Amino acid sequence: ANSTTAAGIYTYGIRGTDIHHNTVRVQGTTTTYGLYYSTATSGVVANTAYNNIFANFGANANAYGFYYGASATYNGSLISDSNNVYSDINGNVAYYSPTATAYSSLTAFATASSPNILDTGSISVMPQFLAIDDLHLSGLSHTTVGNRGKVLSAITTDIDGQTRCPNV
Repeated sequence: ANSTTAAGIYTYGIRGTDIHHNTVRVQGTTTTYGLYYSTATSGVVANTAYNNIFANFGANANAYGFYYGASATYNGSLISDSNNVYSDINGNVAYYSPTATAYSSLTAFATASSPNILDTGSISVMPQFLAIDDLHLSGLSHTTVGNRGKVLSAITTDIDGQTRCPNV
């Protein structure tokens, strides 16, 4: 745990970037984000976020699984789906800057993010990892989280060289 602002993945002004197949676990006692996404002020090109686990175990009111910090002007700059977005302590699954609101469910977040409709096919389930420093899924998490997602033909193995589930 740390006592400063932390983000598993922090983006600002990225263009045409794929954020795929990441497992992020963060915790801290101040503001924490699994994914912090924000856009530049011009030249926005769509980015994608698929098949990620953004798990936030932060012990603070400002702990979010996903923070969407783009202005309403740049809605549509991110296509995000088939993720597991989880926040443990406060239940703030996602924050959506255009409405300045924290959401405790992905359904409410998806509705608020219209016309983007972010994460309509995503889930919010506490992932069970083998250990705090081993983010391989264990037990039921492997079935409920690990074997779902969007098929991405360009990514066939994980960072350990293990073949990805053919369904994902």
